[in-house]
Amino acid sequence: MEKSPIDYNRISKALQSTIELIEDENVQMDSEVLGGLLSAKEELTNALAFELFYSNPRNQS
Repeated sequence: MEKSPIDYNRISKALQSTIELIEDENVQMDSEVLGGLLSAKEELTNALAFELFYSNPRNQS
């Protein structure tokens, strides 16, 4: 069975939207939770960059 690709970009945008909604609504949030969201966004951004780099045939040797 072929593994379906993960849409890192879509997930990253969803996380960013969540963070913006929280900021816009001035929701009182535990700093650990907000830190976790920001960390997840950074990890997804890095994963997306990795996927984009290695999906380019010129970078496969």
